[in-house]
Amino acid sequence: MIELKNITKSYNVEKNKKNTVLNDISLSIEAGQMLAVTGRSGAGKTTLMKLICGILKPRRGKIKTNGTVRYLVQNPLSIFTEITAEDELAVCCGRDPKAVEEMLEKMELTEFREQNPLDLSGGQQQRLALGKVLLTKPEILLLDEPTKGMDGGFKVKFGAMLRELKKQGTTTVLVSHDMEFCAEYATYCGLMFDREIISFGP
Repeated sequence: MIELKNITKSYNVEKNKKNTVLNDISLSIEAGQMLAVTGRSGAGKTTLMKLICGILKPRRGKIKTNGTVRYLVQNPLSIFTEITAEDELAVCCGRDPKAVEEMLEKMELTEFREQNPLDLSGGQQQRLALGKVLLTKPEILLLDEPTKGMDGGFKVKFGAMLRELKKQGTTTVLVSHDMEFCAEYATYCGLMFDREIISFGP
């Protein structure tokens, strides 16, 4: 579903000077797998996600995806466009009331349906953004720090959602500092350090 071959990415920092953030990354991810990418801040994890979904282009190497890609960014506020939480979900499913109702319940947001997304707590905003992305039924799901702000109870529920998506064949790439969550739910984990994936395994 996702194949990266010898990906290198640099940013221009000054004239004739480049800052390499990814160096010779190769990955192959099959349908229904969940890859968790961990590593310190600044290791290149978010850049990797932006390359996979096409927001950025590599300086060298090739990227191939086979399916509909959706990317949930770290800051959920950047994808909110509507006045209420309910409307945020409705725009992603053709305003299907049943789909909206089910997602509000799944994300534990039913009682907040009329609230402006900007007035929700950080964890509620994260769940609303996740609901928006899931309603688009992606074949490839990219999640950047999705458990940030989630309480322990919902985190378990979220893990169960990911397992269900895996059964349905959805391929997921998860970037996270939450090592315990990654170990519990991912098929594979990769550790990024100094612009490279230095460790990769089940």
